[in-house]
Amino acid sequence: MSKKRLEPILLKEPDKKRKNITNQDAMKLKDDAMDEKCVVLDLVATDIYIYAQNDAVPLERRQAEILGYLIDQQRKSCSRQKIEEAIWHDQLVSSSAVKRYISALRKILSQALGRDDIAKNVLVTIGNGYEWRAEIPSYVLR
Repeated sequence: MSKKRLEPILLKEPDKKRKNITNQDAMKLKDDAMDEKCVVLDLVATDIYIYAQNDAVPLERRQAEILGYLIDQQRKSCSRQKIEEAIWHDQLVSSSAVKRYISALRKILSQALGRDDIAKNVLVTIGNGYEWRAEIPSYVLR
């Protein structure tokens, strides 16, 4: 699935600063995700995957960037404008781009987590924005 890395990986945990972890720790975290103990988004590898509940599901780069941003901000509402600024910076994007990506992410997450309630309980719409609310720990490897 991914290339073997020799250097440590940066891990972002909820409400904490990033920390370095070893490749061995990253593999353990992915194993934990496959055992339904957490969700792991791996942005380090060439092929990007979300690991959860006995499944590793591939993501497109933009999908992964948006999901990584929302996981980093978990339990905080992120407006469409904030997401656009964080992901596309100064590029002009369609006003419906974020909505389309969120819709696609919900389908992917439904598969990865084996749940049909993603929009109500995991990747939730809040006003003009979105919020990551997974009950289990969620990590982003960068």
